Amino acid sequence: MIGYDGEDFQTDLANWLDRGDLTARVSEFIALTEAKINRRLRARTQTEISTATINTEFYALPADFLRVRDCSLTLNGVRTDLQLVTPEQIARSKELSVVAGWPLYYAITGAELQVYPAPDTSYLGTLTYEQKVPALSDSNTSNWVLAKAPDVYLYGALVEASPFLRDPEALTTWKLLFEQAF
Repeated sequence: MIGYDGEDFQTDLANWLDRGDLTARVSEFIALTEAKINRRLRARTQTEISTATINTEFYALPADFLRVRDCSLTLNGVRTDLQLVTPEQIARSKELSVVAGWPLYYAITGAELQVYPAPDTSYLGTLTYEQKVPALSDSNTSNWVLAKAPDVYLYGALVEASPFLRDPEALTTWKLLFEQAF
């Protein structure tokens, strides 16, 4: 499985399960495994840099955003690293002052990045973040995790399928192999 291309991963997983009645649920087992991977995995491959013009208080985060590593603004060659605060801290600051200016702080508010104070002009924003592992699907049959560590996907999906198999010994084995692969 080293260098696995993922072309037939759903079929391969169904073969490992050896249960025709679970074939329709294979994509669910894979999605649950990806959720675990995204909660635990921290790899250099996940680092992404996004730039955008920041001229409003709120900016939509990239669709594959998992967590922020660094956020900065640049204007006329001068770069300022923004400080992470909570949305509540920004709300309290806005109660005291609504002056626009060079943003010094940012918060993650839902699917948006919020800066404070609100920008008084257009800045070049740079967001360095960890991205989610690209989800597998019928149209996206591989990603870098499956290519480099197919056993993580395989054993993780088998763990997710285990409640349907009703085999405690198999569950123990798959969990151990998943942890070792991770």
